[in-house]
Amino acid sequence: LEPGYLQIDLQAKDGEEISTVSVEVENSTTSRVQIIKLVSGDIIQDTDLTRVPTTLSHDASFSNPLLKEIDPSIFTFIHTDVIIANDLVIPKGITLQIMPGTRISFDGKTSIISYGKIIANGQNNNPIIFTAVNPNKPWGAVVLLQEDASGIFNHTIFEYGSDAKTNNRVYASGMLSGYYSDIAITNSIFRYGNRDGGDDAVNIKYGKVVIQGNRFDENAGHARPGQYL
Repeated sequence: LEPGYLQIDLQAKDGEEISTVSVEVENSTTSRVQIIKLVSGDIIQDTDLTRVPTTLSHDASFSNPLLKEIDPSIFTFIHTDVIIANDLVIPKGITLQIMPGTRISFDGKTSIISYGKIIANGQNNNPIIFTAVNPNKPWGAVVLLQEDASGIFNHTIFEYGSDAKTNNRVYASGMLSGYYSDIAITNSIFRYGNRDGGDDAVNIKYGKVVIQGNRFDENAGHARPGQYL
């Protein structure tokens, strides 16, 4: 059978003859249910079955003028000097890969809200910077939400951020926040945060987190609270 098809073997019990069996098949991706009658000796043709894709691409409607697709479902910023004027929302199933040396400047109170993955893997001499267009007008936060979201932040700098409130009313109190999401934060700097709102430089709840080799400088509030890490 080709990938995407289900093979069902029927065996008689105690020598009893099998006449007709109906099988209910549900596509877990589309929730479509199909009833298939199986008769002993019959061969189910391709046209009798609804094909289930073995791989699913991301929502083809996702696009953003700041981003380009470099691999299926993987996007990166078109330029290495970026201004975020409105909240950037990363859907479930999409990965945002941020290249070393990228500088992301946010207008006041704007944020990145991700239901997918963020990979921000900078370098020691070429970090990834999250900062404010105007340090006197703090930006919001980088927020990862729900189990399908995750983040890697290595050799990054977060500065002049504060907090964020998502459309589904989740309050993120740290410049980098994660809720029900696994996050690794290494070799990074968090500074000058929470001066106009927010409570934490990093706030992680209900997820697994690695925090190693980081520096927290001159942040109002707490450095890195976390609950149920």
